[in-house]
Amino acid sequence: MLVLIGTSDGMLPRRTASRLGFRKTGTSRESLAEEKYMQRIYRYLGSFLLGTSLVAPMAVTAGAQDRHEEREREHHERYYDRDHKDYHVWDDREEGRFHIWMAERRDDTHRTFRKLKRKEQHEYWKWRHEHPDDDDRRR
Repeated sequence: MLVLIGTSDGMLPRRTASRLGFRKTGTSRESLAEEKYMQRIYRYLGSFLLGTSLVAPMAVTAGAQDRHEEREREHHERYYDRDHKDYHVWDDREEGRFHIWMAERRDDTHRTFRKLKRKEQHEYWKWRHEHPDDDDRRR
């Protein structure tokens, strides 16, 4: 005997319907409570997924903006020269001049300007003022 169970897609044989999780629809309190519970879970799950999909792009964009600003700060830091009472912007051009100064001193430690001792930084700024570029603009 073939028993068909009604679904929203049409009629299925009982064995197929039971394998797919369909049951005879009843009006018992237990099945109504379970149905409401599942609807609530799906509603919360849907709300969570919708909220996540709306917030995720903003979080990714904010993180990328922070990394970009950090890179910009690294490449364009300003240093104050106390002896000459002026500021110097540390960019690629200044980095190149720093390497020339290190080579003239025969210092092959490959340190960055930030890692130099304060006295060595003062020596660099003194040298830098004695050896300006042709297009040197103090900032």
